[in-house]
Amino acid sequence: MNRILDAITRRGVAGAVAQGCIKVARPLLDLRMVVRYRRRIDSSVRPSSVDGYRVEVLSGDSIPAALEEALRINPDSTQTPEDVQLLAVARSRSDGRLVAYWGFRRDKEDLLDWGLHVAPEHRRRGITKALFAVALAAAPGDGWVYTGTDIFNLGASRTMNALELVPFQLRISLQTVGGVRVVRQWRL
Repeated sequence: MNRILDAITRRGVAGAVAQGCIKVARPLLDLRMVVRYRRRIDSSVRPSSVDGYRVEVLSGDSIPAALEEALRINPDSTQTPEDVQLLAVARSRSDGRLVAYWGFRRDKEDLLDWGLHVAPEHRRRGITKALFAVALAAAPGDGWVYTGTDIFNLGASRTMNALELVPFQLRISLQTVGGVRVVRQWRL
């Protein structure tokens, strides 16, 4: 009951009802609601350090071994490692273990998000901001960085705002009972 009251307080009655309907419909219809973000690549961004972690960017031949380790901390990932061309990683200084990664694909001068994951016990320490900063510092030219997150992942939405990424598109897709995928996109 407290969760319901909390949802109504934060989102209003209509928002709480809509969220409840979506939570029921999502598993049945394979409903996905993604907000896409972007930011101009800015060479003035300087990599930041995070106490207790070593943050670095990998490319070329150093990516496959790190990706194998990265996919161990996020076994639910459905991404294919062959797509990664730039990989920002964070390792614990105490034991050298990989605790976070953010991979990107390159498209001319743009960076396209491949996948971001921070191990749960290492979240809310500034690691994502540090990963983003080193990726921007290593980015080619003056294109754009593109990423996206589930609309209900409030932590990720706050992080995207903190990184000064601007929402530019809402994408909703669902798998119908007959197996047809319906996709709708709106510019924001």
